[in-house]
Amino acid sequence: MKTIVVICVVVMFIAFGIWITKDNYEKAVFKKLILFPRWFKYLGIVIFLVGAILPFELGLLYEGKNFLGLQIANMGLFLICFSKDKNEDEMINLVRLKSFYRSVISGFLFSAVLYAISVFSGNEGNYTSATELVMFILIVYLFNFYITKSRIRSEK
Repeated sequence: MKTIVVICVVVMFIAFGIWITKDNYEKAVFKKLILFPRWFKYLGIVIFLVGAILPFELGLLYEGKNFLGLQIANMGLFLICFSKDKNEDEMINLVRLKSFYRSVISGFLFSAVLYAISVFSGNEGNYTSATELVMFILIVYLFNFYITKSRIRSEK
C-alpha cells in the first residue's frame, strides 16, 4: 500500500513538472505567470486533506511521525498555491510575488528561531526538516496571499 501511494505521488510530481514547464510560444514570457487551472485548487484541497488524515487512519506512521502524509499534504498545498484565481491580473501577480517573498523570509526565520531555541534550551540543536519548512512556507504564503487580496478588494 505504501509503495503504491509513493509511486502515485512521484508520478503526479513528474507530470505536473512536465506540464508546468512546457513551452508556450503564444504568450509573452513576462506578461503572465504560468499557473495551474482554477480547478486544481479544489484538487489540492482534497489532496491536502487526504495527506493530513489518511496516514493516521491506515497506520502509515514511521517512528510516530507522518512523513508520507506531510509529502502528500505539501503536494496539495502546492496545487492550491499555484492555481489560477477567478480574476488573474497584474495586481494579483504582484500580490503573489510579495506573498511568496514574505513567506520565504518568514520560513527561514522560523527555522533559525527554532534552531536557536533548541540550542539555548540545552539540546544539541534540532533541525527543521525540508518538508516541514516547505509546508510552513506554503501555509504562510496562502494566509498572506488571501489576506492581502481581501484588503485590496475592501479598499476598492
